[in-house]
Amino acid sequence: MSVKPCFAPMLSRTFQSPDPRRLTGIALPPTEVPALLSDAKLRMLLSVKAVRELRIVETPQGKYRLYVRLVARNGEDLLATVRGQPREWASLKTLARHLSTRCRQVPPIQLCLHVACSTVIES
Repeated sequence: MSVKPCFAPMLSRTFQSPDPRRLTGIALPPTEVPALLSDAKLRMLLSVKAVRELRIVETPQGKYRLYVRLVARNGEDLLATVRGQPREWASLKTLARHLSTRCRQVPPIQLCLHVACSTVIES
């Protein structure tokens, strides 16, 4: 069975998932999804000094992602693979090697580590 092109817009409107803010009645803040940034574009932005800061974030799975803050706008972009998936590194050492081989001048870097809720540090 094939769907004719004239019915495609009507079908896509019919089967959209409901907005969770309407279901709960609570005003939820909109979730911001970072834009994906290719490695080539990151190198170009670094060469023209358009990057304000890099942020390395550890995921709950123990991998590391690289977020990029640009000078020209607010928000962050996420470094992505060629296939459009967020790029992740297994260790900080491999991420540092990736940055050092691709960037001549590295902007300030912020490191955000994932700390388990059960871990308590007392002084």
